[in-house]
Amino acid sequence: IMQAVRYPPLVAAGSEVRSVVVHTDTSATLMDLASVVPGFALDGVSWKGDVMGAPAATTKPKFMGMLTDRSVVAGKYKYIGKGKPNLDTENLAGMYASYNDCEQLYDLST
Repeated sequence: IMQAVRYPPLVAAGSEVRSVVVHTDTSATLMDLASVVPGFALDGVSWKGDVMGAPAATTKPKFMGMLTDRSVVAGKYKYIGKGKPNLDTENLAGMYASYNDCEQLYDLST
């Protein structure tokens, strides 16, 4: 899912960053932008460096989920697994064309 950001001192108009970012990275980024050093470990990783052209060197996996789908991005790989639905799967299949597909593994470096 795309995320739009407007912060003229850092992000040039029309910039595009292709890094994987999850919601837990937002708090880490805001703290980084404010030069706040937290007194505890954060779940997220700041994407300030990604925007400035110096991506963070992290191997921390990113976990995501939507409806019954769960995925993890770790390094150059992304795995998508299907959970057991407790919703009306007939309607879900119509909304999401790939809903009934099997588990998927992607190499993001290609």
